[in-house]
Amino acid sequence: MIISGINEVINDRVRYANNMAKKNAVKSGFENHISNVANSSNTAKTTSLSSGNLVIHGIFGETDSEGYTVVGAWGDAQTGTSTTVYKPADFDESNPVYRVKIWDSYGNVTERDVNLNEVNVSNCDTFDFYAYSCYLSNSGKYPSAMQDFMMTHAHYKGEEGFGKNSYSDMFVKFDWTSVIKSLMSMQYRCGNIKGYWDYRNFYDFLEG
Repeated sequence: MIISGINEVINDRVRYANNMAKKNAVKSGFENHISNVANSSNTAKTTSLSSGNLVIHGIFGETDSEGYTVVGAWGDAQTGTSTTVYKPADFDESNPVYRVKIWDSYGNVTERDVNLNEVNVSNCDTFDFYAYSCYLSNSGKYPSAMQDFMMTHAHYKGEEGFGKNSYSDMFVKFDWTSVIKSLMSMQYRCGNIKGYWDYRNFYDFLEG
């Protein structure tokens, strides 16, 4: 192998190790925070993360007065965005629709209903992809979809040259399968065969 090729492999491994360390730290902190909230007697519908002024709206499993149940609550600290996905009381599996509410860093909210049968992961925005991932996980059709979405979105936001990290980028329709392909390639180059197959299986499922 030529020197440039060796350097590329080394750089891939270093970048992969650094990224995983940062992501595991974020994941651990977030999961601990959500666990503490869920196990407390506080029934507030919003909570502030210790990483800043980001507010997460809703707690998993919480049902509001209209019968909408929270099936996904995600905050993106970089854009100050909070996204909550709700399953309606009259949810119909033959015509599955989730409600999505998106809060920007100023507290403005955008609301939409997402027909999950119509989501095309090769041409959809971040919020439709997130809603679809929540559906796949909560329905048991693909249990790790929410986790895989998070990793895919982190990759989309700056790794491997995608560079999509602003609030407006989150509303742009994008081919998410291209990001997953890039993740597959990175995992393979780094020798993480399990990681490669995790994303390969997700890719195959979405394309199937």
